[in-house]
Amino acid sequence: SNLAVSQAWTQGTPEFFGVLWALVAASATALVVGLRGWRAPMLGLTVVVLGFATVTSTFMPSVPWRGGVGDHTFTPTVALAPAYTTGAGELDLDLTQLSPSVLDGAHTSVHVGMGNVTIQVPRGVHLVVDARVGLGSLTVESADGRKTFTREGGGFSTTVDAGTGARTIHLDLQLGLGEATIKEQS
Repeated sequence: SNLAVSQAWTQGTPEFFGVLWALVAASATALVVGLRGWRAPMLGLTVVVLGFATVTSTFMPSVPWRGGVGDHTFTPTVALAPAYTTGAGELDLDLTQLSPSVLDGAHTSVHVGMGNVTIQVPRGVHLVVDARVGLGSLTVESADGRKTFTREGGGFSTTVDAGTGARTIHLDLQLGLGEATIKEQS
């Protein structure tokens, strides 16, 4: 609707500017290709590249690319950090070494631009996850290995519970592209 476009323009959302720049680039490229006499092969390649850029800007508007590249394993033993981040790679967060009293009411965030996330939850702890996934999947596994929640696709936000217990941890999960798995300790 016109109202949505108007709000997107005035708020400067990344999705809007991503699509805008893709259209500007496509128009400029089509003009150059046409003036130079290159026809279908070059234009086809341009459409594919710009189409990928448009889809990427739509599904991954807030990808957290900070945090470097590589595999990171975090096993906190005294306290939870406010956030665990990686730009690209694997991030493993093992919460099983923390005492239950430290975990009760704790809040942390996990941000991964592109890659896989595995979070180990101790038995007897209830984990509440607010997840935003650009393109990928989110799976929750119980202590016996059963999948209690699975969602795949692009551009979704959801809240899921993992584990059971009186003590609750709140986790904000932001994943641009990849897979996230939350496992209850067996």
